[in-house]
Amino acid sequence: MSSWVEINLKAYRNNLKILRENLDAEIQIMAVVKANAYGHGLIESARTIWTSGADQLAVINVDEGVGLRIAKIKAPILVLGYAESADMHRAIDFDIALSLFDLEQAYQVDQEARKINKWAKVHVKINTGLNRLGFDSAEAMEAIQTIYSLKHIRIEGIFSHFAAPADRDYSHKQLMEMQNLLFKFQQNNMQLPTIHMAATDASAYYPEAHFNMVRLGLAVYGLTDLYKSLEPVLSFKTKIVQIRRVPPEENIGYDLTYKTKKPAKIAVLSIGYADGYPKALSNVGEVLIHKRRAKIVGKISMNLTTVDVTGINANVGDEAVLIGNQDNVTLKAQELVKWGGMDFAGEIVSQIPANIRREYKL
Repeated sequence: MSSWVEINLKAYRNNLKILRENLDAEIQIMAVVKANAYGHGLIESARTIWTSGADQLAVINVDEGVGLRIAKIKAPILVLGYAESADMHRAIDFDIALSLFDLEQAYQVDQEARKINKWAKVHVKINTGLNRLGFDSAEAMEAIQTIYSLKHIRIEGIFSHFAAPADRDYSHKQLMEMQNLLFKFQQNNMQLPTIHMAATDASAYYPEAHFNMVRLGLAVYGLTDLYKSLEPVLSFKTKIVQIRRVPPEENIGYDLTYKTKKPAKIAVLSIGYADGYPKALSNVGEVLIHKRRAKIVGKISMNLTTVDVTGINANVGDEAVLIGNQDNVTLKAQELVKWGGMDFAGEIVSQIPANIRREYKL
């Protein structure tokens, strides 16, 4: 395959070191490795992140967690997503914590744990304003008391999630809801477990939301500019498979969205939207070839992309960098976000298919 991903394991170690330096010593880091470690490759990424100083790991489903256990990764693991009853049994058996969103789910977890005479570790999710999964804060106190009473469940964490960290008013409203709930726990002499609410953006904006653990995804992968000196871990690369000399007034690509204004040298890249390269970058994105930026021209198609390499000594077989580093020149995923009108860098890298080869570099 002529497209591949390079993962710089050293960058993980650098990023965890920097993040540690930006947090108080008592704050734990839960590194989020869901969705194939944001497209970086689950097993090797999780192993390096864990040995580089993360305290816990978070996955999206039980399959990901079991995969880490089979790979002999002994870190505490939390499943952030939903688990059906069959998966609950496997999670308990493999010592993987589950997220609880409602009481029916809690009763199921307790029942599955009782069947195999084990404790089920859980983190209880509180809805403070995102309005997806979780107990509403008004019902949370009573619900958590009920969960505490279940004989085969051990509450190891209580958590929530910010809806819009850049919106300070709304975020402070959410934070107040969480703090008020925790105050009620203290009034009722309830032992507070691990509390986590802040992901990458919120951890940078609101130190008061760190509690005793933060959940970091983008920052671990070097996909944010909110912390200084983080290094992008991932580089996404492909090759030139054909060079075309195109005269003026010629159309390039589907639907005739680009026409040359002067003689152009066009490189055809072996990458397209089916390979995880966003179609939204058509006619607006850039790639790196021989450390120079080449503009995408025409629509990105399913498996091919055309770029203007006029003035660049580009040849068939040459490397083109879609995201990441080329001889100390960097094209950040955050740039692709701006060009394509996307929300955040995780949206791009997490969609790189698992069948694209990952090369891990020490």
